[in-house]
Amino acid sequence: MAKVFEDPEDIIKNWLNKHKANYENTSVIFLRCQRIAQLPTEFGFGLDNVISINLSVNELVDIPSSFSNLTSLKSVTFDYNKLTEIPEAVLELSSLTALSLTSNPLSSLPDNIYRLSSLNKLCCGSCNLMYIPETIGNITSLEYLSFYKNKIECIPETIGNLSRLEYLDLEDNQITTFP
Repeated sequence: MAKVFEDPEDIIKNWLNKHKANYENTSVIFLRCQRIAQLPTEFGFGLDNVISINLSVNELVDIPSSFSNLTSLKSVTFDYNKLTEIPEAVLELSSLTALSLTSNPLSSLPDNIYRLSSLNKLCCGSCNLMYIPETIGNITSLEYLSFYKNKIECIPETIGNLSRLEYLDLEDNQITTFP
């Protein structure tokens, strides 16, 4: 008899439903390389203590709005997915300190990225970005910015507002203007 493999989304949903009482104290979720195209709509509920999630190397195109319920989340990694924009649910995570979106087909960052006011680290390498929004300068907590391998031509003057910035990677872009 051939073994039937479950859809990755069903596996996550079943695990969440089956182990609700057991993961109340979970602080790290690592779901890298799972072929996940969509998270269950209830993904953020009941995960009050989660501070780090790695969803790299999947096939995510969007994140459910329930993701915004992860109010303790400090770090999230979406590297190597199919996100074309930063999901609104992520922009609502005011306690987020690290966001990695490397190798997603983003063409731009939203102007309201400044809502991530606690962000220390932002990684957007190999995302096909054409520009960095002026509002990046409003995230004064930023210490680490990585925009390598994009199509960025100029750096906004507001980057000078980032007094805590220690690391800035702009390698392999098309920069012609630097403030």
